[in-house]
Amino acid sequence: MPHHRRPLAALAAGVLATLTLSLLPGSAAAAPAPDDPLDALQHPLALDRGPAPRVISMVGNLVRFPGGRTVRFTPPAEVTGGARLIGAWRRDALVWAPTGAKEATAYRIRPGGAVVRVGGPVPHSYGGESDWQVAGDKLWIVSSNASFRTRLSQVDLPSGRVLRQRTSGKGRSWILLDTTEHRALVSDRSLVQVWRGNGELETLFRGPNGVYGDVSFGSLEHDWFALRTSDGTQLRRISRPERVVWKAGFENEMLPFDISGDGKVLLTTQYETYSPELRAAGTGRILRRYDGGYENAYNDNEMLVLEGSRAFLVVMNLRVDGKPREVLVRCTVGGDCERASRIASRITLQTYGS
Repeated sequence: MPHHRRPLAALAAGVLATLTLSLLPGSAAAAPAPDDPLDALQHPLALDRGPAPRVISMVGNLVRFPGGRTVRFTPPAEVTGGARLIGAWRRDALVWAPTGAKEATAYRIRPGGAVVRVGGPVPHSYGGESDWQVAGDKLWIVSSNASFRTRLSQVDLPSGRVLRQRTSGKGRSWILLDTTEHRALVSDRSLVQVWRGNGELETLFRGPNGVYGDVSFGSLEHDWFALRTSDGTQLRRISRPERVVWKAGFENEMLPFDISGDGKVLLTTQYETYSPELRAAGTGRILRRYDGGYENAYNDNEMLVLEGSRAFLVVMNLRVDGKPREVLVRCTVGGDCERASRIASRITLQTYGS
């Protein structure tokens, strides 16, 4: 599932003195964290270093493949801004970088070290924030501007050619939830739609008028979407959107981020504290909770991803010698946590792939 969600509330930046990703016992309901956690972990710098991630990551300008092989991405001359990992294409990493004020280009990073430009530059002048997903040989791009319009584009990766584009109506701001090679699942607040390869935009779900709702997670493969309302987060089936399968109460305001490949485990985080949770996807039962807190541990770029069905990876923010830095931390259902990267100024993850 994609890691881009509607931005969370901004946190006050502060020096990380300790990291207390506290391990709390699993429960069937989302209950407030107890005052006396069972375990408290050390600062990320004091955690033991574990193995390389099983999904592709980019630490600084080093692309790290599963198993530990790394390739340094040296931006070609035409790159005019920072590059970031946007996913995997076939067996390679896919990096996206601006190549001028109005264009961006994808680059294929091969495990053997070759860096290959994918097609030609793609028009990318809509401004605002963007999100990307790779599905088969297609790259889907959503870009929003300050006028609350959104452009949805489908790009053919082998050629770099834009196959089709659609712009939302005024006041519509789509979020890209999930894609296949021929479909894109998007939302605008509580409106859920699918854009098909034939250009048809089909409405799958529309929340009640006058009722607050926000859909920021969906899985076409596993038939889920999550609706956040004023009294909690509801998990519903895309095929039966009128039925609430399970919900988590408002007091912890749970946000889903990723689902395992077998569809059994859901990675969520609490809206207020950035505290990750591993849940049984079908029931919402908490398998393991990690209590973060405002100053102790936070993930303000919302970079979380499952690693299989027994662990997750999270990019943690900290300060080293007064400078903002990031480190990748792995935590398991069993309660073990370890560093999974070196300290870097910027870390990006394959947005989903577990």
